[in-house]
This record gives sequence, structure tokens and C-alpha cells, in this order.
Amino acid sequence: MKAARKATLIVLLAMGVAVPAISVQASSPVDMTPVATAQMATAGNYTPASAEQSMQEKSHTLSFTEIKSHKDLVKKYPFLKDDIAEVEHDDLGETTKTTTSIATFHDKASNSDFVFLNLSGPMFCTSHGCSVTGYVNDGHGFKSALNVLTFEPINVVTNHGKVSLVLTGPAGLAQWDLKNGQFEHSRNLDTPVAPPQQPPSPN
Repeated sequence: MKAARKATLIVLLAMGVAVPAISVQASSPVDMTPVATAQMATAGNYTPASAEQSMQEKSHTLSFTEIKSHKDLVKKYPFLKDDIAEVEHDDLGETTKTTTSIATFHDKASNSDFVFLNLSGPMFCTSHGCSVTGYVNDGHGFKSALNVLTFEPINVVTNHGKVSLVLTGPAGLAQWDLKNGQFEHSRNLDTPVAPPQQPPSPN
């Protein structure tokens, strides 16, 4: 789970308020459907900060496609070579193989292309989600811009050249803005669902 742990650290550091400080160990069980996150994913859609902002923004849900041939994927996107090499190395001797999926997006206003790689499997998933890495090409070649654990759906929000992501984690939805070629946590969009109160035990 090396890649998953590395990505988790990025989420915890960037979303200090949004994500509780949970230490994920290599032996931690993989929980793909935390109750709070499942509720947030279905009920918590992205909400613009104002009505004016809502009129200017466009939202697009990334559609991930499972990749059957790693060789063809690397041939089309050579910058994914190291990611795929790690997947193939970690899958050696494993009964459950990693599912590799990809989604692409083009922003006309900034003339930028985006590629997102989603790795799903025991080696790349924890209770915080599964590994998603993002790459952006603003005309100077694809460069790494994102490395997090998150759940689907992932929404891309654009506004006159500004590009943001809406990611889902254990603490709810959070907006990540693209700044200087890197997606950075901007604001939290949801409040975690509190567990129901247990009635006091009779004396």
C-alpha cells in the first residue's frame, strides 16, 4: 500500500480541517464504503459560493474508462510510464489485480488538457478512497498536478480559465483549485455527518 499511504499524507496535509488526523497503517483494512462518505456522495453536490459564481461556472463529471492494455496506455501517454510500472510491480503475486482507469478533460478557456489516472485495488485503496493522480498540459507538456485518495464522482468546475476539482473524502466534499500547475485545497463544501446519539443507558 505504498502508493496509497503516500497519497493519504497529501490529503491529510492539504485538508487539515476537512479530514480527521487518522493514521493509516499498512495493515489497515480496506473499507471502500464508509457510511459518512456514502451519504455525502449521494446528497452533497457541489454548490457555488454565490449566485453570480453559479452563472459563470460550468461543472463536468469525469467519466473513467477501465484500461485493458497498459502497453497501449503508456504508448498514448508516455508520462504515465512510472505509474504503470509501479502498478505492475505491486500486482506481482497478488490474486486481486489493480483496476486501472483513466479520464480526460479539455478546458477551452485555458487551452489546457487534463489526464486523471484512477487506481483501484487493495494496494491503492484505503478507507479514505482510492489513488487518483492528475496531470495537466498547458502547452508545455504534461506535468503532475494531483496525487490524492478520493472517491467518485469527481467533478471538474471551470470558470473563464480557472479550473477546480470537487473531491469526496471521509469528511465530505472539498474544492481543490489549480494554481501554478498544482491542484491545492481551497475550501470544504460539506460538514461531516455526525453519528446518531445513543440514548443513555438506564441506571
